[in-house]
Formats: sequence, C-alpha cells, structure tokens
Amino acid sequence: MTNLVQRVFKGGAWVAGLRVLQKGVGFSRKIILARLLFPDDFGLFGIALLLIEGFRVFTKTGFKDALIHVRDKIDKYLHTSYWIQVGQGLITGVLVYIGAPLVAQFFSEPRVVPVVRVLAVARVIYGFRSIGVVMLRRKLDFRTESLYRLSGTLSYFVVTVVLAIIWRDVWALVWGKVVSRAVMVIVSYRIHPYRPHFSFNRERAVDILRYGVWLLGSGVAGYLSLQADNIVAGRIAGTAALGVYQMAYVVSNLPTTEIAKQVGKVVQSGFAELQSDSERMSRMFQKVLLSVFAVAFPLALGMALTAPTLIPVILGENWTEIIPILPILAIGGLFRAVGKVLGSLFKATGDTHLIFQMTWTRAIVLGIGLGACVFLSGGLQFIAYAFMASVFAKSFVGFVYVSLKYLKISNLLLKALPTLISGAVMSTTIYIATISSLSQGKYISFALFITTGLISYIFTHYNVEKRFSFRVIGYSLSRSKRLFEKFRSINVTE
Repeated sequence: MTNLVQRVFKGGAWVAGLRVLQKGVGFSRKIILARLLFPDDFGLFGIALLLIEGFRVFTKTGFKDALIHVRDKIDKYLHTSYWIQVGQGLITGVLVYIGAPLVAQFFSEPRVVPVVRVLAVARVIYGFRSIGVVMLRRKLDFRTESLYRLSGTLSYFVVTVVLAIIWRDVWALVWGKVVSRAVMVIVSYRIHPYRPHFSFNRERAVDILRYGVWLLGSGVAGYLSLQADNIVAGRIAGTAALGVYQMAYVVSNLPTTEIAKQVGKVVQSGFAELQSDSERMSRMFQKVLLSVFAVAFPLALGMALTAPTLIPVILGENWTEIIPILPILAIGGLFRAVGKVLGSLFKATGDTHLIFQMTWTRAIVLGIGLGACVFLSGGLQFIAYAFMASVFAKSFVGFVYVSLKYLKISNLLLKALPTLISGAVMSTTIYIATISSLSQGKYISFALFITTGLISYIFTHYNVEKRFSFRVIGYSLSRSKRLFEKFRSINVTE
C-alpha cells in the first residue's frame, strides 16, 4: 500500500508540476489572445468546437479507460484499441464536415462553416496518435505523458499567438489547433515504442466496447451538461455573448477543475490496483479528495471575491461583462472538481454505471435550469446559476454512493474543517484588503489581494490542521524540505 501511494503521489507531483507549466502556458496564451482578438472571435471558434465535441462524444468507446481497468495481459488489446481510435477520429471528422452547414443555420452564423471543416481535419489527424500514450498512464509514467501533452500546448501557443499578431481573427485559433494536433501525433510515436499493425480482434473489441457502453451514455449526458449552457448562450445571446461566457468558464474552472482532472488521471491507476481492498481504497480516496479540496476551495473562493479586479487586470477592459458571472462559475468549478475525483474512483472500480447516473443527473438539472432561462428570457447570469446547480447535483449523487460503501460523509466533513476555517479567514482578510486598497490602482490592489489571501490561508490551515490526522500543508512543506535537502546534498557532493 505504502509503495503504491508513493508511486501515485510521485506521479501526481510530476503531473502537477508539468500541468502547472502546461496550464500556465495555456492561460498566458488566452490572456495574450484576449487582448489581440475579440469575444466574437472566441464565440465563433466556440461554436465550431461545440459540433466537434458533440460528434466525438457520440462516437466515444471508452477504450482508454478500459485499457487501464483491465487486469489481463494488455498487449493483445493494443492493436484493436488503436484501430478503434482511428475509426473514431475518421467518423467524427466526416460527420463534422457534413454537419457544418446545419450548425451555421442553427446559430445564424454562416462564417462558422469553413472554420468547422478545417477543424474536422485536425480531428482526423489526432485519431492516428499512438496508443502507447495510454500505456504510459497505466504504468504510472505520468512524467512522460505530461511532456507529451506539453508538446501540444507549446506548439499551440507559438502558432496561435504568432498568427493572431499577423491576422487578428479567428483563423489564428483554427490553424493553431491543426498544427498542435499534428505535433502531438508525431511526439506520441517518439515517446513510446508501440507501432500499429493491421490486426483487429473482434472479441477484444467487444470487451472494450462492453466496458465503454456506460461511459458512452455518460459521455452523451456529459456533453449535454457541459455544452448545453454554451448552446443556449450562443443561440439566445449571440456569438459575442458566447465568447464572453466561454472565457468566463475557462477562467473560473482553470485552477479548480484542472487540478482535480489531472489528479484524477494519476489516482485512477492507483484506485484500480486497490479494487479488491475497500478499506485501503477508502483511505486513499479520502486523502486524495481532502487534498484536492484544500487547493480548489481557496482558489474558487478567491476568484469569486476578487472578480472586479481580476478580470480587468488579466484580460483587459474588453471582457468586463465576465465580472457578474465569474463568482457563480467559480463556485460551480469547485463542485465540478469534486465530481472529477469521484469519477476517477468509479472508473477505476468499474462502476461506470454510477458515472452514467451522475452525468445524467447533471444533464437533467441543467436542462431544467436552461429551460427556465429560455422561458423567462434570462441572461448569462441565469445560465451560470443553472450550471452551478447541475454540478452540485452531480457531486451529490456520487457522494451518496461513496457514503454507503467507503466512508461516512460526516467524518469527511470533520476532516475538511481546516480547509473550511482557513477559507473563512482568507475571505475576511481579502475583504479587509479590499476596503484598505480603495485608493490604490487595480494592479496594486490585485497583488495585495493575492498576497494577503494566500498567506492567511496557508498560515491558518497549517495551524488548524495540527489537531487532525491528515495534514495537507504540513505534508507538503515536509516533502518540499526533504527535496530541497536532497538537492543541496547533490550539489555539495558535486
């Protein structure tokens, strides 16, 4: 157990470090592009992605999760999985190309047709990536997998920013996506020895598809729950409003959901190895969830409290319409982060029917909220509240099952007290800083909010958690100290 936890958390450290770099590059790209392009450009690109993601979901097989879950000899599944992946990419690309005019008609936006068709090519190219990338995650080689994903992020950054400076329109985003997908395909064959052969086993394909059938249903519900708010925003408010909403979603969910998403990928393999031991599974799940919550909660809270200063500083004055909806989406991002951890647990244990139930719950709640929005002619804030309610409902369903099989929610809430108390102290500190910085410029005020909020949260958490068995900040500080001493001893030896 100890060795497995160490491998998982070591993998998590690599993923966290490289993911911070990757997301830092990605967020920097968005900041630069937000100042070079306009909400209308992002909205147009977002409409195209709605169609591509929709067809991708409806052709999803779940083969990647199946390869991680299966305990048999994995080699006999690889070639079959590869050709399923290629087929998925080809089918998605063709359907997207054909469906472009229908999307343009639905959104009353004829400019989207050529954009969609070029992105369809990118989808086909990406289908030919090496299946060895999945094997890296199965073997807990998250360092190499993260470097692979970083290659796509860096290429997308360079190409998109350069083209945005030259063209100043949506085509910078489009061709950046095409080039980055091609780069990732090339890199995938450089980092893993797997090479495809013309081999397809029907029995293995059935095994994979049987595992993925619940994930397919979950994917459909997930698409509806993830994209329905975008569809409504684009349909009733227009392309520019869709660009505003999507940028707000990216900013609000970036620090919270992305952390949970990457941690989920890491711990899924660890959960899979503990399928037969519910007690150890419970302990590991509890530690992972508390760690994610300790990071995601202050980030979501801080974003909600500093939105009026955050947006002008980060994105510029063209995006001030984000301010009213950012706090709502930030809290929704926290619930979504928790749901990601729950999803990783259920994928690892093979309980994919629970993911199906969670995602359909979210889709239904979101559908009711968006229906009310259309009926009452609500704006972007109404859509944001519908999103927040839907992700809360999804997490609630997952926790009901977890409380029955793995741990009591009351015990979990008790151990989360250091995070909740620290968040309250941080909120008070930021409020006081807000009052005291009324006469300061926006950049000085923003720096003050970040500094005081961060210091107050870490200091409070470190002191409160001393009374608890699981110490997030204390463990992180001790690990950092050990790594520093190890690094220093290597330099002294040299």
